[in-house]
Amino acid sequence: MASFSSGDCGYPKGGSLRLTRNMADTFESLGGKIEYRQTVEKVLVENGKVSGVVANGVKIPADAVIVTQDTRKAVDDLF
Repeated sequence: MASFSSGDCGYPKGGSLRLTRNMADTFESLGGKIEYRQTVEKVLVENGKVSGVVANGVKIPADAVIVTQDTRKAVDDLF
């Protein structure tokens, strides 16, 4: 309640779907590419930095990867 009272939390106007769409639109407008409906098998890390992913058997280079999977499962399965 304290966070809500201070204006630090709450529900995004338009709901979380609208919030994520705004984030995706901004990312894409900056030149980013989002791959939807891909099964990621592994996040590739070289010299301590993300170098891409393997999705559906294909290596896709990437400067950064956003993992939305449960943290424990992602650590166990993707890295």
